[in-house]
This record gives sequence, C-alpha cells and structure tokens, in this order.
Amino acid sequence: MKPGSLLSLLSLVLLVALLAPPGECRLDSELVLAGKFGDCPAPRKTPNSDCGNFCSTDDNCPGSELCCSNGCGKECTMPIGAKAGFCPRVDSNLITICLVDCARDSDCAGNEKCCSMGCHVRCARPVRAKPGVCPKRRLRYTLLPCNSTCRDDTDCPGRQKCCFTGCSLGCMAPDRRKGYSPAATLLGWGWGWGCRQCPALIASPVLQSDVCHLPPEHGPCRGLFYRYAYDPATGTCRLFLYGGCRGNANNFETLGECQRVCQRGRAKE
Repeated sequence: MKPGSLLSLLSLVLLVALLAPPGECRLDSELVLAGKFGDCPAPRKTPNSDCGNFCSTDDNCPGSELCCSNGCGKECTMPIGAKAGFCPRVDSNLITICLVDCARDSDCAGNEKCCSMGCHVRCARPVRAKPGVCPKRRLRYTLLPCNSTCRDDTDCPGRQKCCFTGCSLGCMAPDRRKGYSPAATLLGWGWGWGCRQCPALIASPVLQSDVCHLPPEHGPCRGLFYRYAYDPATGTCRLFLYGGCRGNANNFETLGECQRVCQRGRAKE
C-alpha cells in the first residue's frame, strides 16, 4: 500500500472517531483489516524457478500478505518490515475508543503487530501462523464467483492453512515439501529458495563465549527467516533476516532463547 493510501485509511478511522458519540465508536473491524499495510519488496534479481501468477490482487493473499512481483510473475509476500503471524481476531461489534497508535508493524515493540482492534488501531501480540507451506496454485480464470472461505490460518480447522486456491482463499492441507508461506517462514518455518543443496543448515561452530559478540549473518541462501541475534552495543536481542543456511551461531529462533543465552550471560559479567 502506498503512503497516500495508508494516510487515507487512517483518515477514515479518524473521521469515524469524530462523528461517533464521545468516548466510543463502532467500526466493523473488517473495514480496516481488509486493508493491506506496507509495500512490496523489490523483485528478486534472479527470478524464482516457479514463474507464473499465483495471485492477482492483495485480496488473494491471507492475513497481511500482499500480491507482489517475484521477478517473472506474482505471488503472496509479506510486506517490507512486516512481522510474523496474524493480527488477533476481534468481535466486529466491539465498542472501543477510536485512536490510531501505530501505522505499521515497525511502530510496535518486539513481536507485536499494528492491528485494528475495533476502531482502535494499536500494537497487539500476533497469532502464530500454522506450520507448513501452502501448495502453489496458479491463477485460473472462471465465470463462477470466487468467494473466499477464510482470511487467515485461524479460520481453518486442525492443521489446515488459509491458502490461495487459484480463484480465492480457502482452507487447504499444508504441503511441507514445496510452496511458500511467508507468514509462517518469518517464524522459522517454511522453505528457503535458492538453496536446494545446502547440507550446512546449522550455524558454523564457535566457542559459546564468543557467540553473543558475532555480527548477524544472513548466509549464502536466499530464504526469508526471521531470527534473533544479540547486539552487544545495545545489550538487546534484535530481529534479522536469515537466508536458511550457514551463517554463525548468533542466530536464535526465539527472543527468549537469545535472551537466555546472551543477556543472562551479560548480567553475570
């Protein structure tokens, strides 16, 4: 979404706040949640081997994912700076104070995402995407109406995920071998491309005492995995993008693990 569109959306929320009775308002959460925040990342210089259109518009993508160019077609992708997971679902009839406390995920601390809670746009803890990846379905054209039956993984039973069916969004069994699920890979699940023969999927060996002083390293593979690395300059654990192979040992799947290994050790020094 372009900055002008984002400002228009936020202006709409504020307009509702002004027109509503003092101290409360009603705004269907679908109105704001249907909006897609952020911008698409730049297309890869080396196109993915799967050329084709796997979405047509942002509405074909679950959660906050956008329909973006992959260099030779389109596919669902997390916008720049978006954090893992989905915004928690709220009752559309929820009565809240109308405020806008954030405009994008980067405005929120830690893992929190910028979400619409009624007509209060604020930071909230995300709901995790389910493990596994969506089967890739090429865009198909039909005269029949394309009606989505889910908006994100939370609408699907069991292990099923909300995926693009080729026409709309629907619940499907995940494919753990192929495909790509941006919202899940940001949590450490998924499949990194450009790394078909990467036996070294673990960090390079290093002494434990030196782990927390290593710089974050993306590695040679081209996956998109959000990991945590300790930053000795600030004394905190920070998010960084990991490619999926090699790198170094300052690479933790969870914030808690990073804090246990590095921040606890720093406190003892």
